[in-house]
Amino acid sequence: MKTINLSNGLKVVYENSSTSHVTSMQVWVKCGSVNEIERENGISHFIEHILFKGTKNHGLGAVADSIERMGGELNAFTAKDHTCYYVTVPSIYYKEALAVLRDLVFEPLMDAKDIEDEREVILEEIRRYQDIPSSVAGDLYYEHQFKGHPYGRPIQGTVDVVSGISIKDVKDYYSRFYTPSNSTLVICGDVVEAEALSTADIVFSQIKREAKDIADVEHARPVTSCSCSVLSLDVSEAFVYFGFSVPGLFHEDVPALDVLSNILGQSESSRLVKKLRVEMGLVTAVSTSCYTPKHGGSFAFGLSFEEEIKNIEEKAKLILKELFKTLSDLSSDGFNDEELLRAKNIILSEKVYEKRTVDGMASRLGRLISITGGTDFEEKYIENIKRITQQDLIDVFNRYICKGLVSAAMVAPKGSSIDDKSFCEMLDLGIKGIKPAKLSASKVSGTEGVINFDFNVSTKNSEPSMIVHKSGTKLIMKKFGNIPLGSLYVCFPGGVSYEDKANNGISNLVSRTLMYGAGGYTYDQIANRLDSTASFFDVFSGRDAFGFSLAVLKPYFREVLDIVKAVVTEPKFEKKYFDPEKKVVENEIASLKDNLSSYTLSLFLKTIYKKSNYRFESIGTKSSVSSLDRVDVNDFYNSILDPSKMVLVFSGDLDESFAREWSEEISCLKPKGKRITHKNEIEPEQDSPREHVATKDVKQAHIMLGYKTCKVTDDDLVVLKVLSGVLLGQSGRLFVNLRDKQSLAYSVFPMQMFGAHSGYFAVYIASEHSKVDKCVKGIRYELDNLKDKKVSDEELVRSKNYLVGIKEIELQTSCAQSLNMGLYEFYGKGFKKAFEFSDAIMRVSKEDIQRVAQKYFIDQKENLVILTK
Repeated sequence: MKTINLSNGLKVVYENSSTSHVTSMQVWVKCGSVNEIERENGISHFIEHILFKGTKNHGLGAVADSIERMGGELNAFTAKDHTCYYVTVPSIYYKEALAVLRDLVFEPLMDAKDIEDEREVILEEIRRYQDIPSSVAGDLYYEHQFKGHPYGRPIQGTVDVVSGISIKDVKDYYSRFYTPSNSTLVICGDVVEAEALSTADIVFSQIKREAKDIADVEHARPVTSCSCSVLSLDVSEAFVYFGFSVPGLFHEDVPALDVLSNILGQSESSRLVKKLRVEMGLVTAVSTSCYTPKHGGSFAFGLSFEEEIKNIEEKAKLILKELFKTLSDLSSDGFNDEELLRAKNIILSEKVYEKRTVDGMASRLGRLISITGGTDFEEKYIENIKRITQQDLIDVFNRYICKGLVSAAMVAPKGSSIDDKSFCEMLDLGIKGIKPAKLSASKVSGTEGVINFDFNVSTKNSEPSMIVHKSGTKLIMKKFGNIPLGSLYVCFPGGVSYEDKANNGISNLVSRTLMYGAGGYTYDQIANRLDSTASFFDVFSGRDAFGFSLAVLKPYFREVLDIVKAVVTEPKFEKKYFDPEKKVVENEIASLKDNLSSYTLSLFLKTIYKKSNYRFESIGTKSSVSSLDRVDVNDFYNSILDPSKMVLVFSGDLDESFAREWSEEISCLKPKGKRITHKNEIEPEQDSPREHVATKDVKQAHIMLGYKTCKVTDDDLVVLKVLSGVLLGQSGRLFVNLRDKQSLAYSVFPMQMFGAHSGYFAVYIASEHSKVDKCVKGIRYELDNLKDKKVSDEELVRSKNYLVGIKEIELQTSCAQSLNMGLYEFYGKGFKKAFEFSDAIMRVSKEDIQRVAQKYFIDQKENLVILTK
């Protein structure tokens, strides 16, 4: 890593990564919602939007267009303490991308009309957040926890305040904070250090802007009295956040608080997850978070649960009783060495996972230097994490949790009896029952047993190769990357295509319970070991496939794969875990309507498919799932576990000989049950347009309009990808014409699915209810336009370059490479095709795009879904 300061005060940070030919560049401005006064809340986020409206060298839409033509991604985000603008491109274009990034951040037009147009887009974004119950509950919690401090205000602002921010306010605020001396440029990727730093100097030194006096932000004061509130919304699931004041980032207690949070609720093996979700099935989710920005922090507990409205209050009491009992157990049990070591390794492994991509590396550096001024903080933090002892955990638990004053917020379904007073009483009773934690017998302390990660990996990227075992199992291997990380992807036929109406959701239930005991391992042993090795193991169930994915650090490669083999070959579906998890799934089904975009997609699938299994919810229905038991699940798993149709992919820094041995053992599995074939019916031809309108008390309307297309093996798939690229992105037709020019929406984009039996193409948009007709008309116009005339040469080039570049960015990680090779081979296209995507995209012509638009976008075959109030 190299750091220099330019003559104008801009700090430039460089780090090399030669794994892939991709470079990420980010400008971090030390300006976020914490710098705002109350009457300008949301202005930092407002400015983030405005900068994309045009620069001195780029007109409306041209900033994003220039990057997307390079095959890159351009975006930004606003946080409490900073705003970040980032671009990731193929490395050959990094110089051009740097110039665009400079223009975006430091040379915006700030046209008055553009500001007014974008204001409406931001108001749509605010409405969108108001329809996400977890976000509403989170913002309400922070309002209590940081009362009177900017941290307590929503980053995006409120409708009333944002509506009143003037153009002068915007320009004055920008002038105050957007100076080189208040910013950091980070460059990470496959570029030469001296050249990158020289280019940064040439490009950015021309920005001459004096540093402005920026007032220091006061530290948030710890909560001085308990405060709680309950908000009733049209939801099925309740969301609860409560927490305690803790110090800001630089306090010596922060490392111990981070470890404490991990032990209590940040992993599958954490205490609250195991107790409340896995063992008791009381919640759909539970977690802890230690949020420690510079000016004060929060140690928070979050949970969600579903229950009949009349029983919401009693369910909340039971959940909080069990949660506080788990905390109270620390007074007698304390912490143990195993969970302490596990939490340390999980936290320390983040350094490895961040290095998988250049944007991850750049984000780490930008965040560190923008907030702390350098990288020394991280080095000290890592050493402090390693040295944490049980006594340190007990000290911070007793100091901040036992004696803390609580702030809390709850979003509850309309009609429930719970209110502010009863909610506060529940929390007060629970907190008073927490006794100070005590030290248990300790064998390990400090740095003993903590893994030291070696980043001097000498893995050479290799071409992928495949062997086929006697059973038919296919093993694909590819050495890749420069970090000590390997990945595994396994898939075989399964999913909703192998279900029927009676057992719909059984594939998902298998995926959710497969880890509940296997071979000689209990569930606790499996979860504890996966977490202690910082391994990510996921069981998935899709439309046509079922399988597993794994990311594992090299030192644990053999050990973790032994556990995975037991899970795959000898699952037990232990009843004491299976029954609570089934209850959790049933609760999730009951609250499906709370996620509005997912609910809209669900309605769309039921509209476009009348016979095909693709109309099914992957999670199932309450009636179908409630009828399933452990025997059903075990029998179904055995019926789809077919080595003759299995694809296994290993990628990354891996032990190839062990991978071969492991896959050979998997391939030798003997069938335990009767094999089942897919049950997906042929979808009849659609002969008339379909429209479905659903109602819900929401701030925005959600719309999907689309058509059935082709199977995953069809040659039209690639053409539809390029067609989608014409519409996709910030310079695509949908964004420019419906968002930029008409301010109809914050979210608008094309969606595609290609399955073994069918596919669809649709456009999704979320907008204020009065704009529904304009949105539908706008989408139809854009799709009809693709049928009526050929796309321009410029659009075709932009789409192709954008898709090819995005694929290159995607394939930075071994996990992504494993997934892509596995899916290509599974669907019969050949694993090598995963790396021939660019060639196929480049062969698509304007005539091809018009042909497929005319072939599929037929008026009589339109499917329209509208979710509105």
